[in-house]
Amino acid sequence: MDPDLTGSWEGAPPSLLAASRRDRRWAQGNLQHGGVIGAAGLRWPSRTHMAIGIGSYLMSPIWLTMLVVGVALTIQASLVQPDYFPQLHQLFPVWPWFDRDRMTALLAVAAGLLLFPKALGLAEALADRARRRALGGGAAIMASGAVELAASTLLAPAQMLMQCRHVAEIVLGRDAGWSPQARDGAALPWSQAWRAHGGHATLGAGIAAALAATQPQVLVWLSPVLAGLMLAPWLSRLSGQTRAGSALRAAGLLRTVEEIAAPPLAQAADAASAQIAAASAQGLADLIDDAWLAAGHTAMLGDRADAPGVRLPSITAAAKIAAADGPAQALEWLDAHERLALVDEAALLAAWRGGGKAPVIALAASR
Repeated sequence: MDPDLTGSWEGAPPSLLAASRRDRRWAQGNLQHGGVIGAAGLRWPSRTHMAIGIGSYLMSPIWLTMLVVGVALTIQASLVQPDYFPQLHQLFPVWPWFDRDRMTALLAVAAGLLLFPKALGLAEALADRARRRALGGGAAIMASGAVELAASTLLAPAQMLMQCRHVAEIVLGRDAGWSPQARDGAALPWSQAWRAHGGHATLGAGIAAALAATQPQVLVWLSPVLAGLMLAPWLSRLSGQTRAGSALRAAGLLRTVEEIAAPPLAQAADAASAQIAAASAQGLADLIDDAWLAAGHTAMLGDRADAPGVRLPSITAAAKIAAADGPAQALEWLDAHERLALVDEAALLAAWRGGGKAPVIALAASR
């Protein structure tokens, strides 16, 4: 991938769970490459690219296995007394052996693999004068790097467990499907956050309690992992909050070049989107006074067999229409999804045009 390509942008998933849903599709696509990586005719760069993609998702089960084995051995060391004389006629004891040098080397290599790409990106941004200025200066870049490091460290344990689940589902043959992708930030309801991450928090608290009772000194080494697991519901909810993003932006942190100075193409796209939204709003407004237009639209809807069932936008649209002082004010209150429900359901459209609150309240209650 070339990070310097210009003229193309894509909205990122707005929350941890939205990113996980996209990651589920990517994991299935990458792991499917295992069936073709050995095919004849492929050159080594293609095979290497596939192997890296497959390995990126297998690392989570490997990391989880290492953590489970490490914690189990740590707890075992405090509960099981070492046998210094395993043989009956033994002159010298067999001491427990820990290879400190290899453990230190493994820690250094792991830290290097995790931190070197981040350090390389920071160095590249700081060395490029134009990019450094565009990102707000060296201090802002370094501060943003520190925030990103802390956030990614805390989010990594929950992401690991979610990727392990993805791999297990793929091995069991469950398809990812293709659900609509969210791109607008919104605070995750607490119920959904706990439903998705309650197990993560419970697992982290259980491991922390077990280590505190047996090997409390190990808690220092595992504190980033355990903190990330126990805080997973809160972090997941925070990841989708626009207020958190606005606060970071106001502080000059985690801003992109395009966010600081929007490119002309992005500005033109925003202007075109505003024009389309205005035209759409005018078209809906015409349905209020133009009975012929409203009748024609309703006739095209007809009694469809594929008419949508109970949908949240329909419920919220009905409630807003009931609370508004007339169709015009209700139209101002409706968001894009609710407006789509309005023009897609004849009963909701008739209640909105009628301007009476009783039919709309009944419609909302029936849903």
